Amino acid sequence: MNNNKKKGFTLVELLVVIAILAILATVSVVGYTAFINNANKTAADQEVRQIEQVLNSALIVNKEVYVVVGSDTQTTVKISKSGTTVTVASVASVPETAGTVNLTADLGDLAAKLTFVAATTGENAQPAKLVYTGNNTTQDIVIK
Repeated sequence: MNNNKKKGFTLVELLVVIAILAILATVSVVGYTAFINNANKTAADQEVRQIEQVLNSALIVNKEVYVVVGSDTQTTVKISKSGTTVTVASVASVPETAGTVNLTADLGDLAAKLTFVAATTGENAQPAKLVYTGNNTTQDIVIK
């Protein structure tokens, strides 16, 4: 009796298994990336809401508040409210007068994620604003 049977997988069988594994890996990576992007967006939205709440709450009680924003290049920003008009402007420093409200400590690490963007003029004029940059997103801070 001749038992010359070879044991193992054929090349075609191995290629089919590798193709299936590649498809599964691709689907997993795409799903994981979407999950991470969604988590970053949610975290950014929460931080922006927290910043907006601190600023808007302070402006209910005070006519103007100050925040030192930025991580590398720090800018002192004055936010003032008169009626329904909110003004955001860069200033030299936080004044040392009684009643001055400095929200930098209230915002903690979030202040470093804020950037002051100066007003632009011309055809597409834009007012000065604060911009949040963190968790791979950029959002304007809405002050009411």
